[in-house]
Parts: sequence; structure tokens; C-alpha cells
Amino acid sequence: MKKNRLVSWMTMGTVAAIMFTVGCEVTPSDVQSAKNEVREEQQETAEARAEGERAVNEAQANEKQLRETAMQQARTEAREKINEAENETAEARREREENIAREERETAEAKAEAERMAAELEAKQARDAYVKTAEAELKAVDTRIETMNNQLDGLEGEARKDLETRIEVLQVRREALSDALYDLKNAEVMKWEEKKPAVESAIKTAKQDV
Repeated sequence: MKKNRLVSWMTMGTVAAIMFTVGCEVTPSDVQSAKNEVREEQQETAEARAEGERAVNEAQANEKQLRETAMQQARTEAREKINEAENETAEARREREENIAREERETAEAKAEAERMAAELEAKQARDAYVKTAEAELKAVDTRIETMNNQLDGLEGEARKDLETRIEVLQVRREALSDALYDLKNAEVMKWEEKKPAVESAIKTAKQDV
């Protein structure tokens, strides 16, 4: 039992170490480690179940032996020994159920943490892919602005003024897109999609003719 408690404390320490990483960027290695933790917890649950069954079986065998011996002894003495054996059997059952419940709880916690980390990694990968697409759109706007600035050469009067106005409008749209993309990139990983509509709208506006 002492060995089981030591393993349990080591396991809880490992779970705590994993939980300490909450808020950090999750890597595939983190997810694999969490899945390994689930397997370890499941193994410990199986070991706790086997140990509990062994203890109960031993107690029951001892109880049976004492019952057979008690038949040859005085009624009072036999009853006391039987009661003691019954109590030991009940205690073994109680410890078995406690150990199994504890290991199953720790397994569930490790599984939940592994699933959370896997979901966070998936969200991060989706966000990063979308950011690349949005950044490409932003770069396209910068290219348009640069092209229009180059077109200013040689223009005068109303034509130049009109083009300058168009450039200013496009620059405002460009800044709106940049700000929306910044908000998305700095949002919580699991909430990044809440910022996506603003970026989509800014991209759509930036693509319109000016």
C-alpha cells in the first residue's frame, strides 16, 4: 500500500507539471506526453484493482480458515475471531474501493488534460494557418499602395489629387485590417475564431475599389 501511495503522489506531481503549462503554446510533444500519462494512469488503476482483489481474496481465505478452526473451539472465542476476520475483510474491501476510485479519478483527470491540450494544439494550428492567409492579403494591400504611389510620378492637378485621395483611403483600410489581424493573433488560442469575422470584413473592404 505504501508503494501505491508513493506512485500516486508521483503521478499527481506529473499531472500538476502538465497543468502548469496551461496558458503556454502546446506542442505535439506535450499532447503525446499527456496521452502517455493517461496510459500510465490506466495501468495504475488496473494494478490497484488487482491489488484490491488479492487483498480481499486473502482476507476471505483467512476468514474461511478461521471459521473452520473456530468450530473446534469454545463458542465465545470462535465468535471473536470470526468478527475480527469479517472486519478485516470489510476493511480490505473498503481500501480496494478507495484505491480504485482514486486511480480512476486521476485517470479521468489526465485524460481530460490530454484532450484539452490536443484541442488547444488543433486550434493553434488552425489559427496559424489562417494568419498566414490574412497576412498574404495584407501584403497584397501593401503592394497595391506601393503601385499607386509609383503612379503618382508624372501626375499633376486633379488626377494627382484624386490618386492621392484613393491612396489615403486604401491606407486607412490597410490599417483596419492590420489592427483586426493583430487582435486575432493576440486572442486566446481557443477564442481566436471570435476575432475572425472582423478580419474577414477588413479583408473584404480592403479589396474593394477605391
